Amino acid sequence: MNQHYGHTKAQLIEIGEHSVSLFDRVYKLMTALFSDDEIMKHSVSGKASNSKMEAKPKFDQTRYDIFMHIVLKTTPKSVPHSEVTHRVHAVQKKISKRFVEKS
Repeated sequence: MNQHYGHTKAQLIEIGEHSVSLFDRVYKLMTALFSDDEIMKHSVSGKASNSKMEAKPKFDQTRYDIFMHIVLKTTPKSVPHSEVTHRVHAVQKKISKRFVEKS
C-alpha cells in the first residue's frame, strides 16, 4: 500500500470526490499532501513571479503529480491545468493569510 504524505491513493481520491468545488478540492488535497509551510514556501513552477521576488523552490514533483492527477480525475468536468494552478495560488494566499493572523 503506497502512502502519500500519510494517505493512500484511495483516501486521496475519496477526499477529491467529496469536495464541493474546485477550490475545495484543491485546498483539501494540497493540505493532505503538503504541510502549510511547504504550501507557503514552494511554487508550481519554481520560477520567480516577477523580477523583484526571489524564486521559490518547486513543490515535490511526485506529490504534485499525484495531486494534479487526483484533482483532474475527481473533477466532474474538464478543467485546464491553468485553472487548477490558479486555485493552488488561491490556497497559498489563504494559508499565508491564516498564518499571518495567528502571529
